Amino acid sequence: MFYNSFKNTCTRKAYILSNDMKSRDSIISINTYTEKHNSRTEPYQLTTATLLYKMKQVALITNKDTLIEIFHTTFSGNVPIYYVDEFSIYMKYDKIPIDILVNRIFDDEEFRIYY
Repeated sequence: MFYNSFKNTCTRKAYILSNDMKSRDSIISINTYTEKHNSRTEPYQLTTATLLYKMKQVALITNKDTLIEIFHTTFSGNVPIYYVDEFSIYMKYDKIPIDILVNRIFDDEEFRIYY
């Protein structure tokens, strides 16, 4: 759990780091229940791909070789992700090869990873 204080208020945020795509529906149902009864959505699930995408977005990762190396330590083949791109109306699920995924993260401004 991470605790943040802002203007004398305390908010709790829970982040779940997991590459288990089967747990996605359970996380969504927990978020729906929590939002309905507590007016907030928590916990938030981060997969390795989502975390690395966000790290690139805030410039913690600045070159492709570093990103490829990190992906290879976690995945031996394709990376399973939920994403949207410029042609998407809905979120898509696909298993994308690491090299192609890294190129899309760095070169495609409309590409966003959600899970």
